[in-house]
Amino acid sequence: MQIYRQQKTMLYVCTGNTCRSFMAEALAKYYLQQRAKEKDLQRVLSELKILSAGTRAMPGDWASPEAIRALLDMGIKPEEHQARLLNGQMLQKADLVLVMTEEHKRAAAYLEPAASNKIHLLGEYAFYPDRTIKDIPDPFGMSEKVYRECAAQLKFLVFGAMERFLGLNREVT
Repeated sequence: MQIYRQQKTMLYVCTGNTCRSFMAEALAKYYLQQRAKEKDLQRVLSELKILSAGTRAMPGDWASPEAIRALLDMGIKPEEHQARLLNGQMLQKADLVLVMTEEHKRAAAYLEPAASNKIHLLGEYAFYPDRTIKDIPDPFGMSEKVYRECAAQLKFLVFGAMERFLGLNREVT
């Protein structure tokens, strides 16, 4: 297990920061809450900061009601959320940036070229090299069923990414 000496930051990125990256942030925080019950992980997990942003976000937009419902259906009560626009400072400060699509990866790298080495597709990072999932489709404007499916896929990938980042065994539920 890796032991951190200072706070680490994970940043999840999508387009509007109201659906996918918002759900990924909430799922990652939920994961941390669940794992924090393990005594030997409490300090490590308390030093991990989880954020999200969007490449084309409208700052202040609220999270999608469908995204909130999808999380609630999973038993996860997300924090109140307003969209944040991705900027270079966020990318500089993050230790790991997980994006939903190749387009997001290109946009983030363009915004902060020095951060390119820490920007990864969530679907590739989570379980590399065992398997990879390329782009995670945007549920925006789709049915609640599509949001629930997206949330389930994100849970699987986010939990896997958390396990890898923390250097833990991959026990995804």
